[in-house]
Amino acid sequence: MLKVGDVQVDPSYIRYVVISGTGSVNFQLLALEEEGKRLERELRRFEAAGGVECSAQDDRGEPVNGLYEVKVISVEKDSTKIPVRYRIRGSLQQLT
Repeated sequence: MLKVGDVQVDPSYIRYVVISGTGSVNFQLLALEEEGKRLERELRRFEAAGGVECSAQDDRGEPVNGLYEVKVISVEKDSTKIPVRYRIRGSLQQLT
């Protein structure tokens, strides 16, 4: 589960969510065309905003939530397939 600000990410787009012992979160999303564009746009908006309320849960059911700084690490657009696929890697760094 991944929610960044007011954006609840559809579970089918989540490749992984990893929560570290310090509370930071790394994630990878894989979405097609329009949804990939929308997720990239929203994450970049939150990245520019500074801190945003987030919640995440990894595959073991470990939950975290709070105020986080969003970082978009990379966005890969695979146009060799139709429809275009967006692979988005990012992290959430907990603000104290």
